[in-house]
Amino acid sequence: SLTDLAFHLYCLDETAQGMETLHMIVRGALHGWFPSLVSPHPQMLIGNPQYDLRDVYQLASQTLKIIPKHRAINDKIRQEYLEERLEMVPASPPKNWGVTVLLGLAGLSVAGMALGMKLYSTPFP
Repeated sequence: SLTDLAFHLYCLDETAQGMETLHMIVRGALHGWFPSLVSPHPQMLIGNPQYDLRDVYQLASQTLKIIPKHRAINDKIRQEYLEERLEMVPASPPKNWGVTVLLGLAGLSVAGMALGMKLYSTPFP
């Protein structure tokens, strides 16, 4: 149960893990302000002697539904990696749009500067 909690409370997808970290911070703050209304995040309960691992697992899997969500995402990522690694399917192109957008904006700014220099380099009458 501890291994399952440790693996499925962390998500291999960066965006989903970022959202989960934000969820953990917000839930921790809300639990601090309203302890009778908001339960703490399951990651905060691991190792706490007041809670059994089965209670933490139940909270993470059935109440908050964190484990089923992360299990589906993690299984998909592992399967895609395995299929690409063993060349069962062609490798998918990288999904890094940040570099493409950055290069596009840099090219656009250079073109704009060149156009501006051309327009403003003519002598005034």
